[in-house]
This record gives sequence, structure tokens and C-alpha cells, in this order.
Amino acid sequence: MIKYNTVIDSVALHIYCNDKEQQHGIMQQVKGWIVSTRIVTIKFDDKIKKYKLLRGNTTLATLTQNASHSNFYIRIRFAGLKSYKEKQDIASYNLIVSIAAFLNTTKYKYRLAELDIAIDCFCPFENMLVVCNAKKANVVYSPLDYVQYFNRVPTSYIEQYPHIQQRKNAVSRAYLYDKGSKEKLPYTLTRFELKLQNRYFLKNDFDVASIVGATNNYTVLYFDNILIKECVIHEYNTHKSLRRVLPHNRLQIDSKVVSTFIKTITTAFVDFYGEIIVPK
Repeated sequence: MIKYNTVIDSVALHIYCNDKEQQHGIMQQVKGWIVSTRIVTIKFDDKIKKYKLLRGNTTLATLTQNASHSNFYIRIRFAGLKSYKEKQDIASYNLIVSIAAFLNTTKYKYRLAELDIAIDCFCPFENMLVVCNAKKANVVYSPLDYVQYFNRVPTSYIEQYPHIQQRKNAVSRAYLYDKGSKEKLPYTLTRFELKLQNRYFLKNDFDVASIVGATNNYTVLYFDNILIKECVIHEYNTHKSLRRVLPHNRLQIDSKVVSTFIKTITTAFVDFYGEIIVPK
């Protein structure tokens, strides 16, 4: 059986604010807390109008304050919790847990605004295939095994959103890409990633069952024999059937990874001595 893992990658938190004055006050408190953790430094980037949370020269997250239709909010977006750069990944994880602990302790209301759930498979890109099981009538889907190159990295976008605004407005997006090439890793790694976006969390928030359910809309497959993969593609294109797929071809999301992450984010707190506590 091929080795693979379930991981959480990009995450965004949306902090609610009653008005501009409260938004400013919370922003100052959040920035002060982040500085006190000594995990990152904060630098305002005037070009993108966001605060960058930096570990050395690497941006681990961005921090912005926004308003939409008189709804004021602060958004913290973490660029990725699993880059396979150990020190960077540890710092990113500690940062998101510390910020969640601060928000939980201060009782500021917040929700998820983005969550990337991924299957990382230690195999070549060509050996994997993803099929959408629950296609929506208003979405255009790419042909099976259709490959594009983004910065020379082979990528299969499951849904087609040619315009930036379409991608932003989508409830979710999924794609398969060569993670090893993207991160310049010394080993072969292919990632299937489901990106649950802001519109998804307007209704579902921290609901583990709905998050895991969203991943079940896709069948993620590994083939050690490329010829069998080609036969499966042909049969699916002809009969919309996956009869040739055997149980060992299917890669499953580990729901415990999702539930553990959500529990950590929602229950972490800062104790009397300023220590981060994550209940077991």
C-alpha cells in the first residue's frame, strides 16, 4: 500500500467586530499578542495593504482589517501549515494555536474563513487521479486527468474557474498537484487539496461532520500501474463508471486529523501564567 497522510494546510480566521472603533481596538490587541509570542515579527506591506507575519524572510501569515456593507472584521490567513520545512511548519502551527488561544480567552467571536484539507501521497503525480462524485450544475469541470502547468508544476484543477472573482466566490475548489516540485523537496510527493472557502463557512463554521462530508465529494485514487489508470479514465469517460477501481486504489481522508485540528483551535486557551493550554 502506498504511503499517504491527511494534512491541514492553509487556514484563515475571520474575527467579527461591531464597528470600526472595536475593530481598531481588537487589531491592536491581536498585534500585541502576536508580538509577545516571539514566533514572528510583524511588518506592514504597503503594496498589498496587509500586515505580514514573518519568520525571517518567510511570510507565515497575513493580517488585515476590512469592512463589507458596514460589517467590520479582521482576517488572519495562514499561508500553509504543511510545507515539509520542519521549523517553518512548527512555527506556523504554534502561531495559529496561540492566536486561537488568545481569541478563545478574550471571548472575541470568530470563525473559519478558509480551510485546506489535503491528502499527501508519496508517489509521482502521474500515478494519481481525482474524480468529483457530486458535480454541480452551475460549475464547469475539467476533463478527467486534464493537466495544466502553474509555474512549471503539473496541476489538475478539478473545477474550472477562469476568472479570479469566480474563484473567490466559489464555495470550494479542488486540485491535484506535484507538491514535491512546488516546494523543491528532495523526494516525490503529490497532493490532492480541497479548499473550503469563505462562502462555505458562512453556514458550516467549525462543523467537523460537514467538513469531512465535503471531502467525500471526491474520489482520490492511486495506481501503481499507469495502464490501469488509463483504462479507468476511458471507462469513466465512456460509461461514467469506476467499476475497475479496487479498494486499494482509493485514498481516504483521515477524519481524526480534521477533528483534532478543529478541537485544538476551538478549545486552546491562555492560562493565568500566560501559557498556551490545549485540553486533551
